[in-house]
Order: sequence, then structure tokens, then C-alpha cells
Amino acid sequence: GFDDWNKKLDAVVFQAKLGDAAKTIGQKVRRIRAIVAALGGTATALRAAELCKADLASGAVGEFPELQGVMGKHYAAIAGEDAKVAQAIEQHWWPKGQGAPLPESAEAALVAVADRVDTLVGCFATGLIPSGNADPLGLRRAAIGVLAILLAQPTHTIDQVIDASVTAYGGSVTLSKDARAQLDEFFRARLRGILVDEENLDAQTVEVALAVGAGNPTDARSGARGLAIVPP
Repeated sequence: GFDDWNKKLDAVVFQAKLGDAAKTIGQKVRRIRAIVAALGGTATALRAAELCKADLASGAVGEFPELQGVMGKHYAAIAGEDAKVAQAIEQHWWPKGQGAPLPESAEAALVAVADRVDTLVGCFATGLIPSGNADPLGLRRAAIGVLAILLAQPTHTIDQVIDASVTAYGGSVTLSKDARAQLDEFFRARLRGILVDEENLDAQTVEVALAVGAGNPTDARSGARGLAIVPP
């Protein structure tokens, strides 16, 4: 059941470099819930956050990792959880790649953002920053996922979600000023790629819009669209 599985997650290491106060998946789950709470998540979103990783400790997902989230949804339904909670458990793993389906509900979207931004803040705080083409932790994919969700459901800014994550770590890791600047630029570069490559906006107008402010993805997109020169 979910309670036993969540207890087991306290012994499963997510990222050792985060230190003893933050390195397990169980600790990550509690941070995800704290981020969701800080961003105004509903009771449904909070419950989904509490249960979102529990199925990782189940035998089914242990044998078939590709079923993470899918099994969580089914276990939640069997346990009598609300259907929206079950959906959010599955869809907080979405998008599974660039251009893949996004979380459908606001609750699933919020848990998905919280999960990814927790990973990004923790890794940048501890120096685990992608270099060149190397990205073994999938941080570029995580940032693109956050941006895609925020562009589809514009409820929060990048600054808000990063700040909520920093607070959720509670000082167990510290995001220095330099690391924060690097993370901001990391998001900015991914947002530029989305606007230019996927939305076919002119690169120069995108740069102008991002220079005004890249912290709010929807504002940056609107600014770039407004600046675009439409041919006769």
C-alpha cells in the first residue's frame, strides 16, 4: 500500500550529492508536496504529490520501470483515491519527451512542474550542471518539460517555481547567486529554443522579448509574437 511504499522510499537514493538531509526519493516527495503547497495547490494536487512516487517501491514497477505512474494510477483507483488524484499520479511524469502529451489537469501539471524544478534546483545547487552535449541527468528535458507545461497552463512564472523549490529544500542545499543565474540562463536558452524551433518565431524578435524578461514564459512568447513582422 501507499504508506508502506512511501516509507521504503526514504531508503532509496535519488541523488547522493544532495547530502543526507535531501538525497532520498522520500525526501524529494516531501519537497514536491511543499512546492505544490507553496504554489497554491488544491487538496487534490497535494494528495497526488504525496503519492506520486510511491509506486516506485512496488514490485511491478521494480520489475517494469516503464510502468511508473501507470501502476500508481491503478493502485490509487484500487485504494479508492479520487479519480483526479489517480490521473495526476500518472500524468506528473508527462511530458515524457519533447512534443509528447502534457498533463491534462491543473493538479497533474502542478505536481509535474514541482517534481522537475526540484531536480533542477538540487542539481544546479550541487554543481551537477550539463556541460556541452552531456546531460546524463536529463536536466535539459526537465527544463523543457517545465516550460512546455507553463506555456500550456500559464499559472506561475519560472521565478515563482524556483523560489518555491529553494524554500522546500529548507537550507539542506543552497542555491548560490551564481548557480541561480546559471539556472535562469538554462531556462532562458530552452525557452528560446521552444519559441524559435517549435513555434517558428523570428530569432531576433525572440531575443528582444527574452531580454525584456524571460522569467514569465507566456509573456515572453506574447512579446515575441507582438514584435514579429508579419509579411503582407
